[in-house]
Amino acid sequence: MRTDYSDLTLQTFGLPGGKFADASFEGTTFCATPHARDVALEWNGVTQIDLAPFDHILMVGERFSFQSITRMLASHDILEDAPRAADALISTAALEALIDGAVVAQVSAIVARFGRDARITCLPAPYPLARSWKQGAGHERFITTLSNRDTAHRWMTRFEASIGAHLAKAGMGFLAQPRNTLHDAFRSRNAYAWPNSSQEAACAHVDNRHLNTEYARIAFAAYANDTLNMRPTRAHTT
Repeated sequence: MRTDYSDLTLQTFGLPGGKFADASFEGTTFCATPHARDVALEWNGVTQIDLAPFDHILMVGERFSFQSITRMLASHDILEDAPRAADALISTAALEALIDGAVVAQVSAIVARFGRDARITCLPAPYPLARSWKQGAGHERFITTLSNRDTAHRWMTRFEASIGAHLAKAGMGFLAQPRNTLHDAFRSRNAYAWPNSSQEAACAHVDNRHLNTEYARIAFAAYANDTLNMRPTRAHTT
């Protein structure tokens, strides 16, 4: 990223999901808790970051109740659509209201933690890989069910629209997962898997949720283009 955008001064700070959730925000400084000190130092070289000097902040990895929402979508037949299974019925209006309510709760938590900071743009955690349909480790049951429905793309669009709308109401930006990294609705292309992370890799930790550095480059390019009005300084083959 620093090579692609040499005019930017970039700094990153990351923590695993649970440790990120536990971290404190004191004044303008985001601080890892003492029990997360080792991983913070391993990942970042420091245990805290002061957000005050930055012009823009890209916050990556919030899920906006993704698991709950996709479980709800996968386990119900929608009243106004053609029935597809013998699942409980739910109306479109009720489902949309439940999605909005779940998203609002997540956005409210971000605001309660960081305030209404217009510098913040949220890029949600990427969708699971398409290969997650396989039974066994890394299987995504609800995403696999949704992928077989013609309405999946519509509901993904509705989910993302809810995130964008409620972040905007809070004065923050939203960056959806770049379309060219998607396999289909709610699923990412397998090309962005980490090496040796599949079920077939010997002694591997199966990981169908975290995407690789090529995805990071593409996602940051979308952010730079849309929010910073900047283009990469070197050409790419993709």
